[in-house]
Amino acid sequence: MTVTEEDILDEVHMWYLDNSSEVALNQILEKKCHEQFLPKGKEIALVGVNFISRSRNIENWKAFLYTASFALIRKIS
Repeated sequence: MTVTEEDILDEVHMWYLDNSSEVALNQILEKKCHEQFLPKGKEIALVGVNFISRSRNIENWKAFLYTASFALIRKIS
């Protein structure tokens, strides 16, 4: 998991190898990785990325932007 903190936005990234971006996003939600950022009052972006070992490239990614109270704003990808 990678976390990026900015002045107006926190980002939580989950990278998976040879799986799917959906699985990565579900992992963030299941482990509640985003909850530590809720008290900060900033928007939160959750990003799931799938990396393919054979080609050594990102196969796909998905991201969602949430309010500080964790209401969905929009899908990013």
